[in-house]
Amino acid sequence: MTPLPNFSLLKWRYPWGCSFSGILRPPRTVKHYSKYPPHSQISSNLTPTNSLDILSWNAHSLNSPLKKLFIASKTEPIKCIQETWGASVDSTVNGAILNSKTRLVGTGGGSLTILDNVIRSHKEFLVNQDSKLLRLILHGNKVLWLCNCYLSLGNVPQIQSLFKTLRDTIPKDEWDRVIVIGDFNINLQSPSDGKVKLLKTLAKELGLQLIEPPSDTFGTSKLDYALVSNTLNASLSVIDNSLSDHKPIVLKVEVKILNKQKYRVRIPNRKLAEEISISTLYRSLNATSWIRQHHLLFKCHEHRAMKSLKKIDYERKLFEKLTENKNVAIMDTIKQYWHDIFEDNEKLRFSSDTSGSQATIKYL
Repeated sequence: MTPLPNFSLLKWRYPWGCSFSGILRPPRTVKHYSKYPPHSQISSNLTPTNSLDILSWNAHSLNSPLKKLFIASKTEPIKCIQETWGASVDSTVNGAILNSKTRLVGTGGGSLTILDNVIRSHKEFLVNQDSKLLRLILHGNKVLWLCNCYLSLGNVPQIQSLFKTLRDTIPKDEWDRVIVIGDFNINLQSPSDGKVKLLKTLAKELGLQLIEPPSDTFGTSKLDYALVSNTLNASLSVIDNSLSDHKPIVLKVEVKILNKQKYRVRIPNRKLAEEISISTLYRSLNATSWIRQHHLLFKCHEHRAMKSLKKIDYERKLFEKLTENKNVAIMDTIKQYWHDIFEDNEKLRFSSDTSGSQATIKYL
């Protein structure tokens, strides 16, 4: 009779579990090679999936003990409170880092940013009399730009000042990790309003997406929401129960690790660029054919001399027009900008000068 095989040997194929003989093996220990501790050893509020919850709430004064207890009961690692009216919550938040902004003149307003004790505030910049822009460090290797925003009037000058501060302060290689959250006092329920158009246009110019709450946050209006970098996955929820006239909102966002990127682009040298453009011009019958031929020739000559240039921040003409002019006509400025873009593109299509033995391309 053929002896039965020893099934206990199969346990080596299943190092994470048990063999057929019923002998259990201890689970493998995963080594951690990073110089930073694992997520589970940092904070229970920061999950290993790199997701981060941010609470934002216009408290309309923190002089009420119930409001302070409400804030202390929330477990989000970052809490952004607007309209603190100069009140402090030191006695209700244990082990947290507080960053407050109070008005130097007058009463009311102000903001308070409460950070978990593992989140470090690296730099801070003044946005307006009620708001700050913070550069945060998470887990020791993640950078997040956070603006606890409160626009008391929600008018055009405050919108212009906010975006101009963002543009002038944040480095271009960190624009993929920006969050602006709070009370904008601009109602998203009125999409035809010029201020809503201005807000959305400036956000788009800076690569920010508007995260709209699923329901109203102030009466029948949507005044509390967030602007987040296009590269970040984010969602917004509303807490119905509130001790203030504004409902709290919670933003869930995935934070990326900071990688030192080389902002460079490879382009043909001048001689190769002229050769490709002239050859394409002679082969093409219309603008569509010209673009297709140009792309094919560029691919064919990729092995030839190419220049590696450092990327520069492109000129945002529309952004400058909408932020520099105080009495800007929002809709007229946007329409005129796109009209000029169309006219420039038409000139570019027919910018060849055939005088001489060879065609020369004009670079507009």
